Amino acid sequence: MDRSPVSRIWLTWGLVALLGLVFVIQMTMVQKGPQELDVNDLIALGGLEHRLVLRQGEWFRLLTATLLHHDVFHLVLNIFALVLVGPRLERLAGSAWLGTIFLAAALTGSLMSLTINSENIVSVGASGAIMGVLAALAVLSRRVPAGQERRRLQSLTAQMLIPSLLPLASMLNSGQIDYGAHLGGALGGAALGLLVLGVWPEGSKAPRARRPAAAFAGLGLCLTLFSLPLAWQHAPTRSKAAQDPMVAAEAGDASAQYQLGVIYASGRGTTQDYVKALFWFRKSADQNFAPAQVALGSLYAEGLAVPKDNEEMLRWYLKAANQGFAIAQYDLGVKYSYGLGVPQSYSEAIQWYRKAADQGFAAAQNNLAVLYQNGDGLPQDVAEAMRWFAKAADQGFVNAEVNLGNGYKQGHGVPQDDAMALKWYRKAAEQGFAPAQFNLALMYQDGLAVPQDDAMAMHWYRKAADQGFVMALINLGAGYHLGQGIEKSDIQAYKYFAIAAQKGNKQAAANRDFLARTLSPTELAQAQKLAAEWQP
Repeated sequence: MDRSPVSRIWLTWGLVALLGLVFVIQMTMVQKGPQELDVNDLIALGGLEHRLVLRQGEWFRLLTATLLHHDVFHLVLNIFALVLVGPRLERLAGSAWLGTIFLAAALTGSLMSLTINSENIVSVGASGAIMGVLAALAVLSRRVPAGQERRRLQSLTAQMLIPSLLPLASMLNSGQIDYGAHLGGALGGAALGLLVLGVWPEGSKAPRARRPAAAFAGLGLCLTLFSLPLAWQHAPTRSKAAQDPMVAAEAGDASAQYQLGVIYASGRGTTQDYVKALFWFRKSADQNFAPAQVALGSLYAEGLAVPKDNEEMLRWYLKAANQGFAIAQYDLGVKYSYGLGVPQSYSEAIQWYRKAADQGFAAAQNNLAVLYQNGDGLPQDVAEAMRWFAKAADQGFVNAEVNLGNGYKQGHGVPQDDAMALKWYRKAAEQGFAPAQFNLALMYQDGLAVPQDDAMAMHWYRKAADQGFVMALINLGAGYHLGQGIEKSDIQAYKYFAIAAQKGNKQAAANRDFLARTLSPTELAQAQKLAAEWQP
């Protein structure tokens, strides 16, 4: 005898009840209103956070994040979607397969979120799992007899899946939608849908392997219920970490201990105290928290609160670098490049720069490019240097933007192209990087890839000069002396030559002394006063 549709959709309602119950519990634990959860609360409750999963080993977050929601609207939206599609899949394939698909899609959604999102993203919500249910339903609609019902299912799944997978298709809650989880969940659900098709004989009303599917779903439920207490055991302290790191630090939270160390080391909001910073950095570092290991190594390198000890510095840096922490790898590259506390070794520098560069760390990509450009520790390869400069420049790293611009300007490793040089100089100049501002000024002065424009040249020389860039000070002074692109003023010209001369430039000193002989005593006194009052 066939079961009634009502009896066959019990799991959907069970999932709805579970999501609602977890939301009530999470709001009770943090003691906030339903619209007041912040990122720290979500992390404390078990949200998906890159560092805690991959570096602290809190893998239970792959499951717990699915049950959490940011606010009531987020919860209601997901429940509405689940109620819309869950019963359809449950009637079609059975409760066991619905549970398996929901669980598998939750996991694949979490994994994809970790893979493609930046490290500062915290993800919560059942949408990845629901995308999996949708994708599986789209695949399994082939088992519905051809006709209006099949078309209705396919239309429904398409209308819900496509906007959820295309970031530009939806402006709702812009910037807060985890498309990584949506994509991962949909891929996982589609894969499970194909698996179900494979065990669903033609002509049969239901797929086979329901017992293994039920076992998998049951195991997943048990793991999830076991994971929630793991996530929640430190929730009260972790949720207070942003307001009072001491609470979480004393409870043993490595991240809070590190944050407290940073506060004491920087003197931010308190008296600077390297002894206390050392204490908290060490506690965090002893828990294998990589940022704290780097901070502790830095204290040993500088001899702050401890005797200077390069061996201890290196030991802690290596602990962090061997965890894959890109900052530590980059810092080791710098130390080996210049022999800072370690024997100078380009081969070691290359090894560590490359490890960080392969993770997309822009500063390491730039420095690795410099080694290729100069042939330091490896065969000179200017084309390879430009390739690495381009990778870093694409991330907005200003040194690399200038280096890439220089490559195009000179035709080194890339075809000579003044327009491309101008593009990269401008990108760095607009970020306030003085060498780029100077180079951009030269392009305007010489009319390279832009109409010749002395006024724009002086505009960019001034921006670089205001930061104390010596050659820009000299060229701006020359502009004032000649009245080129700017109103002529030997008083202003003297000022900028004098500032550059104070920085040790002999040509600027000669120009200053020449103007001193042409200015009246009153003008000279005024110019000297302006130079003395100048600050970058």
